[in-house]
Amino acid sequence: MSGSAAVPPVAAISPLPLRQPPALALSQAHALARICHMEARWSHTDCRAFRHIGDKRGKRRGEHWLVSLKAYSVPFKTGRTARARAIKSWPWGDVATLSPRLNLRWVGLRKLALRLVTKFPTIKDPCPEATDWNGPGMGYPDGLVRVCHRVPTANVLYAKGRS
Repeated sequence: MSGSAAVPPVAAISPLPLRQPPALALSQAHALARICHMEARWSHTDCRAFRHIGDKRGKRRGEHWLVSLKAYSVPFKTGRTARARAIKSWPWGDVATLSPRLNLRWVGLRKLALRLVTKFPTIKDPCPEATDWNGPGMGYPDGLVRVCHRVPTANVLYAKGRS
């Protein structure tokens, strides 16, 4: 008799806890996960920063954090590229066009997004001074300065310029 247990196949791994969170939390987490992937592929650090930036921008504008985040994310807002349109159509579950390995990464991003929705603000902000982001190589937006140089993100994080 062997002492090691059989490893379950990838399809048998449950992507979510058994107890389902409320539908509103799932809906918000689904939108957040898609925005995170559009803006930074699989970067969990960027995703945490986006959630916190959405909260800061929402408070400044007097709107819900997700409304603010959706308005700020150009790929989510415009859906101009085929990639953005495809990601906007991704279900909460496995994506048929992704490999099993990439579907596991999608599970991880969804779990993170769900934690960012249900456990916020207890999840640490990787760059507390950041109020904006921009893709690498896209230049510095007017009036903003780069912050958190040492935080490993796919995007560049910014804050309002200091006098």
